[in-house]
Amino acid sequence: MNQSDIQPCRVLWLFRNFYPELAGGAERFRRYVPGLQLRGIEVEVLTSSEVGNAAGEDLGFRVIRVPRPPAGLKKIDHQLLRHAMRLIRKSGVQYDAVQMGVVHWADVPFLIWLRLCGVRVILICTIIHQADGKTRSLLRRAFRWLTGVVTHRVCSTVIVSSSCMADSRVEEGAQRRQIEVICNGVDTHRFRPRPAEEKLVLRARLGIPAESQVLLYMGGIVPRKRIHLLIEALHVLSKTHPHVRLYLVGPMLRPTMFHEADQNELGVYQKHLHELAGDALDRQIFFVGESQEPEIWFNVANIFGFCPINEGFGNVIIEAMSSGTPVVMSPFIGLAEELGDAGLHYMLAEPSGSSLAEAMRQLLDDAPRREKIIQQALEWIQQKHRRDLMLDRLAAVYRGLPMAR
Repeated sequence: MNQSDIQPCRVLWLFRNFYPELAGGAERFRRYVPGLQLRGIEVEVLTSSEVGNAAGEDLGFRVIRVPRPPAGLKKIDHQLLRHAMRLIRKSGVQYDAVQMGVVHWADVPFLIWLRLCGVRVILICTIIHQADGKTRSLLRRAFRWLTGVVTHRVCSTVIVSSSCMADSRVEEGAQRRQIEVICNGVDTHRFRPRPAEEKLVLRARLGIPAESQVLLYMGGIVPRKRIHLLIEALHVLSKTHPHVRLYLVGPMLRPTMFHEADQNELGVYQKHLHELAGDALDRQIFFVGESQEPEIWFNVANIFGFCPINEGFGNVIIEAMSSGTPVVMSPFIGLAEELGDAGLHYMLAEPSGSSLAEAMRQLLDDAPRREKIIQQALEWIQQKHRRDLMLDRLAAVYRGLPMAR
């Protein structure tokens, strides 16, 4: 079918933060837009901002920025939903689907109104949250479950990244028939293996010695990512591998943290990381900051290390695999079977510096094993996680089409 024959489908995304404020899920979806446009999906974004619409902003699609309330995540979510309703009611804008990342109890009447207007309401889930550990009375537990039932079932579709996330949402009140499992996709052209000579050129460009054994972390420098374990692993590994280096690539500031307590916790944790690095800071351990070219960092790395507490999926894992960089990680809440098998597609180690260091040592010292894992991971990516496969499924959900499960 020619692109001109594809019936357009208009979709409105609601995000608390959006480019240039980097938030993992929103940034991932921003990269999906060109592929969705090729499939006839016309995307618009409604987001909150402290600066309003940027003059001359052109991302290739419409971004509507509304002033961010002084405080409170729920206030932001309510504001975005109310603004979406005004767009539809007053401006006569007709969307086929509205996608959001969270539904609150107070939002339910508005979402019912949207559905009565013929708009598909799509809840996109990007993370499995860690249990808060609170002890609740039977009445509070019942109310919490009822809230989950109502806020999930008012939606047309609930999109999750993995089967374990689907199970989590069912426990929270969603119906199995509402859920579509659409794994994250990776751009296999951007994130691809490079020949050895090109890797050397990239290392020289980044100021990395050719003989270094590079451990890489990519993501926010936040407590949930347990980066201290990677620093501990570096200290253990450097005793037998003197040329090992750890590069921590990611932003220190988090615009998605709206509460002062979270910001204070972040500052304390980052100070602890610098103290833990000690004399190795800027000699073997490097805080690089955010990069607009994550693909080249995967290409110069010998190993990608990842040991969070919880994740929705971990897009960096499949980006590393697609780049031909072997992955060493520890178990986390949300570790999905869709990422492959431990020992076959990646190495799994206990969440301690010594265990991570041992897994890394095995890959550094055993070239045949390392190459086998790399090749098996590349095949897995091609079979399961190519972006075009994911975009086909996502476009089908926006259009309300049935998909083979």
